[in-house]
Amino acid sequence: EGINMIAHSLQLKEGDEVIISKHEHVGGSAPWYALRGEGVTIKSIELDLSGKNNLQIIDESISSRTKVISISHVLCTTGLRLPVDEIAALCRRKNIFSCIDGAQALGMFPIDLEEINADFYVASGHKWLYGPKGTGILYISKDLIHDLIPPFTGAHSLRTFDLDDETLDYRETAERFEAGTQNTSHLLGLGSAVDFIQRVGFGKIENHRKELYDYMLKRLDKIKGISILSSRNMSTSTSIITFRPDHKDYQEFNKQLRKEFRCRCRAVHENNLNAIRVSLALYNSKEEIEKLTEGIEELAK
Repeated sequence: EGINMIAHSLQLKEGDEVIISKHEHVGGSAPWYALRGEGVTIKSIELDLSGKNNLQIIDESISSRTKVISISHVLCTTGLRLPVDEIAALCRRKNIFSCIDGAQALGMFPIDLEEINADFYVASGHKWLYGPKGTGILYISKDLIHDLIPPFTGAHSLRTFDLDDETLDYRETAERFEAGTQNTSHLLGLGSAVDFIQRVGFGKIENHRKELYDYMLKRLDKIKGISILSSRNMSTSTSIITFRPDHKDYQEFNKQLRKEFRCRCRAVHENNLNAIRVSLALYNSKEEIEKLTEGIEELAK
């Protein structure tokens, strides 16, 4: 919803170009592709999954028509963490809007919006925050709020409205994007999720992530018949490990993991990776990783 708001508020024109990666989630890419009917061009680029050259790849993809770069903080496909602060800085130097999809980042590690300094940052509340579905956040730079016309308008988005005079004036804050009455219970749930993450602390979350990630990598390395697609560098890896069965259909492989070993993973069809994503959450344990990797080893034979 947040990316849709941005895509339809920027008033892009025919011939304008938006750059995204081939690893974007449908929620982060479809809103931009929907603008093609208005003559907007979408350039989808491949990334370096090792994490080494992505800033250069993005820089070299920019043209004179590029108006927006919309990219994930953490790729939903392999869990690669991108240098979004450097990408946002590149956009500022070239007078391009920067939009960061933080759906797979928020709650996984600390996010400093002032340090990233992107024009827009969007994230979900139900993933690594463990909050209610149907919640999320949309950050908009204060420098841009006044220039954006919300795609939806209602009582909550207006500072003044006079039906007799037929005049309206938008609020000068992000509330201009909240058209109607919000779901109070969902918002309270989102706030409770944030409180929970803060009580646990990102130090404990990060230590747990590193321990599980390293443990699973070592176990996967011993399994024949699979390829690991995720980064091995702790500075660019996250809580997501993606692997591909070398000689088995990934969809069927994933179904068997769930049915025979009661391990729920996510099939990765994006960019034709034909792989399986494992998310190592705060509540997961080494014992669960052992059960999962035993299932992977059995099915990979």
